[in-house]
Amino acid sequence: MADTRHGVDQAPRIALSDDFTMPVDACTGTFAILGKKGRGKTYTASVLAEELMSAGCAICVIDPTGVWHGLRSTADGREAGFPVVIIGGEHADVTLRADQGAAVAELIATQRVPAVLDLSLMRKTERRTFVTDFLEMLYWRNRDPLHLIIDEADEFAPQRAPAGIERLLGATEDIVRRGRVRGLGVTLCTQRAAALHKTVLSQIDSLIALGVTAPQDVNTISDWVAQHAEEGQARQVRQSLPSLPVGQAWVWSPEWLGVTQHITVRHRRTFDSSATPKAGARRHTATTWAPVDVEGLRRQLDDTQGAAAPAPGNGQAQAEIEQLRRQLAAERARIARVERIEVPVLSGEELSALTSTFHELAGDAGPVMHGSACPA
Repeated sequence: MADTRHGVDQAPRIALSDDFTMPVDACTGTFAILGKKGRGKTYTASVLAEELMSAGCAICVIDPTGVWHGLRSTADGREAGFPVVIIGGEHADVTLRADQGAAVAELIATQRVPAVLDLSLMRKTERRTFVTDFLEMLYWRNRDPLHLIIDEADEFAPQRAPAGIERLLGATEDIVRRGRVRGLGVTLCTQRAAALHKTVLSQIDSLIALGVTAPQDVNTISDWVAQHAEEGQARQVRQSLPSLPVGQAWVWSPEWLGVTQHITVRHRRTFDSSATPKAGARRHTATTWAPVDVEGLRRQLDDTQGAAAPAPGNGQAQAEIEQLRRQLAAERARIARVERIEVPVLSGEELSALTSTFHELAGDAGPVMHGSACPA
C-alpha cells in the first residue's frame, strides 16, 4: 500500500486523524494507547502501524490475542495490504515456539522484517518466556529505527508483578526508557490503565486515551494528565473520559509535540481483523493477502536460530545460572549438616591399663579420704 498523501518534496507525516499529524520521528517515540474494551484501542494502534509503514518505518507487533493479521489485506479484504509476516498463531506464515524469542528478535533486528508475533496459541507462562527473551535480544541487537507495538501490555508489565517475571518487567522497562538510543520506539496498548506498571507508564512521551469507565483507570489517566496539563484542562479530560464515543480520543504530548488535543481516529485502510463478531451476523473475512517470502523467512529464522548470540541474561543462560545456584545451595546445605562421629582415642589395651591404674589409685586413696591413714 502506497502513501499518496504527500508530495515528493514533502516529508511524510503520521496522521491519526484528519486534523492531527505527527512527524515521522514517531517511529522512535514512546506511546501508550489506553482504552476500555470495545472503544478502539487496537484499532487506533493499527492506524498508527499503517501510518508508520507508509512512512517507511519498520514495525513489529507483539499480539497476544491473534487479531493483527489484518494488516496484510485492505479494508474490504479484496486487495493486498502490507507485506507483514505473521509468525505464530492460527494465521501463521511460520510457526512459533516459546523458546524462539531470541532468534526471532535477531531476525527482526538484522533483517528488518515487518512482523506480527502472534502468541495467541501459547499459554501465559510461554508468552512471558518468549517476550522476555525477545525484548532482551531486541534491545541488545537493534540499531536502526524500529517501532514495537505491544498489545495487552499489562500482561508483560503488570503493576502487581508476580514473582518470577522480574526479568520480563526489566526488559520492558529498558525498551521504553532507553530504547530510543538503539533506534527503538514503542507503543503500549492496554484496556486496563491501572494494571500497567506505573514506572513503565511514566516513561512514555505521548498518551492516547480512549473511553474508560473504571474509576481506577480514570484516576491513572488523570494522574498522568495532571502532571502535564493545566488544572482546568485536566478536569475537562477527566470528566469526558467515561463518555468518549468509540473511536474518539484525547492525545497528550506535552514535551515532544506540545499538544493536548481531542481527535477522531481515521478509518483503517487495512482489514479490521480485531472487530468483535456480532451475534447473528456473518463474519466478514479477507480474501486477498499481501504475498511474503515464506520459504526465505523460514531459512532466515533457521539461520538466526543457530547464530543468535545469547543476550545478557537470556533464557538459556538464566536457566543454567539457576541450575548452578540450586547446586550451590544443595552443597552448602550438605556442608552445614553436623553429624556426630565417634572416633576412638585409646586402643583397647590402653583403655584396660588405664582402668587398672585408676582402680589401684582409688584403693590407695580410700583410707586417706576416710581419715584412717597415719601421717608419715
